[in-house]
Amino acid sequence: MLEIPLDRGSGVPLHRQVSRHIRRLILSGALPPGSQLPSFREMSWSLKVSRSTVEEAYSDLEGEGLVCLVPRKGVFVALGDGDGGCGLDDEDRCIGACSAPGDTLDLASEVPFEDLVPRREVRRALRWVMGTLGTPGWNAPLDGLPELKCHLAGHSALRGVPALKEQMIVTSGGREGLALCLWALSQRGTKRLWVDRLTYPLAFLQAEAMGMEVRTFGSPRELQGARRGDAVYLIPSFHNPTGRTMGAEERSWVLEAGRDRGLVILEDDTYGELRYGPRSVPALKALELSGDVLYLGSFSQGLFLEVKLGYLLCPQGMMEPLLRAKEMFFGATNLFSQLVALRLFDDGAVPRILDRNRCIVRQRMEVLCRVLGIPMPEGGVFAWLDVPLGGDEFARRLRGLGVEVVPGGRFSPVGEDVRAVRISVASASSSGVRRAARIIRGLADELSSGEER
Repeated sequence: MLEIPLDRGSGVPLHRQVSRHIRRLILSGALPPGSQLPSFREMSWSLKVSRSTVEEAYSDLEGEGLVCLVPRKGVFVALGDGDGGCGLDDEDRCIGACSAPGDTLDLASEVPFEDLVPRREVRRALRWVMGTLGTPGWNAPLDGLPELKCHLAGHSALRGVPALKEQMIVTSGGREGLALCLWALSQRGTKRLWVDRLTYPLAFLQAEAMGMEVRTFGSPRELQGARRGDAVYLIPSFHNPTGRTMGAEERSWVLEAGRDRGLVILEDDTYGELRYGPRSVPALKALELSGDVLYLGSFSQGLFLEVKLGYLLCPQGMMEPLLRAKEMFFGATNLFSQLVALRLFDDGAVPRILDRNRCIVRQRMEVLCRVLGIPMPEGGVFAWLDVPLGGDEFARRLRGLGVEVVPGGRFSPVGEDVRAVRISVASASSSGVRRAARIIRGLADELSSGEER
């Protein structure tokens, strides 16, 4: 129940007293975003007022964008920008479904917004796992559950990769997989790692921590300076941070350079399954001449799971050093996480989750790119925006306006202050993305106008 003081002798209509008090509770933060309010019947009975009084009060609040009335579910604190409901799935709660105007809009992190997390499917899997753990026969081999590896080999075919389970190691996410690859390569004698001029920071940070020299390149043809035995780290599909996808000609050139120059190609395909562009984008590992490519795949990223799970596809001769590194630093991947993944495969849930998440991410990316006036990526969750001043300063000013993005310089191995920012659509609602994009566009236009003057 919700206690609301009413003055029945006042000239202020009761429904306005109700809406005014709830408004105060919402704006003060006492009722946070996603809180469920009493139903019409409950509020009417509690306050001893007519149902129509409650309906009018909620209607006023809905018109102001402070609550959303969700059929067959109830009334929730919505606090969005007024252009959409709570977007609830049948078994999901409304917590966090909309962001309050005063809250920070997160377009920086990769932590998934609630509607991307497949809670219904995971709950079913968890029920099975909890009934399975402790029974004889389950253990976690160092390279992963054989049953799960069979599923993952089939799953890799979605990216065009002809994977064999004998070539696969199940990992606790992409970060572990990357560390295993770099460590195994360093122990094998690799001295240099080539990375894009802008790339995923952990690639060059981990390499430097392992004593490797990090070199940068702007296009694959600049790899002509690479020496035999050097390694090349690439995110050819839906690049982090730029969202760019490498073309077919570039991919072929990289593989030919790897073969001719004796380079080790390390492909990070973390978000490879989130393609929503019109053309097919097979993984680098799917192409001919890719037999020696080390492939980093992710099971949890595209599905936005709350468990971290990834896998490595190893060329011949790399399995043994990778498993030695895994045994030394990480051990077997968590059995609980593997069993959840196994059950999701057995239930046939994986294709449904991927289809749903591709649709959600595509819609948010369309909104973002339309408002900002930038090209639409072919997949993934990241967009790249050139800005009128250094990325650090632009991000700082945006933070003051309630929007978080990542300065482009974070992705530079040499620490340059890039005049750009990375924007993620994974961590905010559709309405939040739209509102944040308007703020970003407004700041960029204001700064550009100042430069022109």
